Amino acid sequence: MHPKQFSRIIVLVFCLFWMTTSPVRGEFDCGEDGTQTSGSKYRICMPTDVPYNGKLVIWAHGFQDATDSVGIPEDQLSFGSISIPDIITSFGYGFATNSYSKTGLAVVQGQEDIVDLVSIYNDYIYLGGFPFENRWTWYRGSNNDFLLNLFVPRRSADPAAIAEMKSKYNTTGQLSVPLLTIHTLHDQQVPYFHEFLYNLNTLSQGSLWTEHVNIPINRFGHCNFTPDEALLGFGLMLLYAGEMDTLEGVGSMLRDEELSSFESLAERFGLPYNLGGNRLRLK
Repeated sequence: MHPKQFSRIIVLVFCLFWMTTSPVRGEFDCGEDGTQTSGSKYRICMPTDVPYNGKLVIWAHGFQDATDSVGIPEDQLSFGSISIPDIITSFGYGFATNSYSKTGLAVVQGQEDIVDLVSIYNDYIYLGGFPFENRWTWYRGSNNDFLLNLFVPRRSADPAAIAEMKSKYNTTGQLSVPLLTIHTLHDQQVPYFHEFLYNLNTLSQGSLWTEHVNIPINRFGHCNFTPDEALLGFGLMLLYAGEMDTLEGVGSMLRDEELSSFESLAERFGLPYNLGGNRLRLK
């Protein structure tokens, strides 16, 4: 987000402030404060007595002393009897603010945390809350798992968000067109066991291997693929869609070390190919 966008956000807040000649007393609801991955605390408030206008105002708070602990500065959320979230939500806007991940000079951290806050807000709005909880989750793999689990922020899932996920985001395995998925086995963001769950869905619908193929890649990282793996996925997709019989000119696209890996994968998944040719084409 460009610094000028932050100034627009702040200017909008102050415009609403000075446009109000007397304190506005609207009704609004603030969800439970959350914690961003950076450690920044955040708060989201929504209007309840006026229609939500579909827009968000973020309050980017001012300087906090470097000796202060990380937390939302409550004293900067009001001016006398004027409540910032009260004014913002009374006009139908959503309101969000955060603490930043550090106090003192925090311009860089504040910018990153506010950009992340926008993403969190979008998830919150579209799902009606957060569809996950970690009240009983035991985290492991750190230098001190006991301290990690003692101090990690805990939260409950929102029933409305869970209902939204179940009604609109659950997969069925019913496929009308071929689907090919590539997944690293050590994906730290979307665990590979999701593939097993989806395979059960497609198996129950009779589309596993007929409409759905998964290519597992033994590597760490999310979508961390090499050119030969990406080309294999593209070729298999076209093969299953009936768009080709043979992938020609593979040698023109890959380096020698990638060709060896591609040939091994192509043989494993049954992809017809030819190395010859000065460009990639379908036959």
